Amino acid sequence: MKTCNEYARALMRAMMHGALALVPVSLVPVSMLAVSPSAFAQSGYSPRQTYGYGRWDAPPVPTWQGVYAGLHLGYGFGSLDTGFPVPATADNDGGIGGVHLGHNWQQGRMVFGIEGDLGASWASGTSNGASGVLLDGGTAWLASLRGRIGYSIGSALIYGTGGVALSRVEATVSNGGWTGKADDILLGWTLGAGLEYKLAPNVSTRIEALHYRFGDKEIGTWSGIAPFSADQTVVRAGLTFSLR
Repeated sequence: MKTCNEYARALMRAMMHGALALVPVSLVPVSMLAVSPSAFAQSGYSPRQTYGYGRWDAPPVPTWQGVYAGLHLGYGFGSLDTGFPVPATADNDGGIGGVHLGHNWQQGRMVFGIEGDLGASWASGTSNGASGVLLDGGTAWLASLRGRIGYSIGSALIYGTGGVALSRVEATVSNGGWTGKADDILLGWTLGAGLEYKLAPNVSTRIEALHYRFGDKEIGTWSGIAPFSADQTVVRAGLTFSLR
């Protein structure tokens, strides 16, 4: 005589093959309503399996792990400032384009990484300050080395980033009879956030915003030392290729 578990296994197999109607209801004892968990396991039935169409698996978490490289293009908004002998500020706005290279480590949906970038800058500006002080200058290039931490949602990665930054800044400060010039590399910091999206397993696009702040630099003039500083906020889009 067949046991309840054997009837359960037969019924599960029939359901999976779309043949439920072939099982005589009169042969199914009422006691089968209390089926032990082992009956499901022995029948081979799984909630992850569809009827007659094989297995269904949840979409895998996108893989951000590994080395990557890419290109970016954007626009920067900023200012150049000097305070000697009187304050003067010039806009430092213009296009930016460059390359980036990095490495990600992934734990579940959390993504940790390090990234470096280098880009040419066409940002510049001129402004007359108080008492006729003229400040003219711009940024020749920007570079940074940053840490990244993000969270993967579907095909998207939302992340924050920050680290050290370098910039080559050229500036001239003048006031009638004196002129001071600077062409130096300034050290500073950068902080920002971004969104990256997988277009394909090895290709992603991104948009991010980064704020740069560079410390004071001194410009020597015949009448003294002029302190000089710069800051810039960059919004840029990029295309990244996984090299793993």
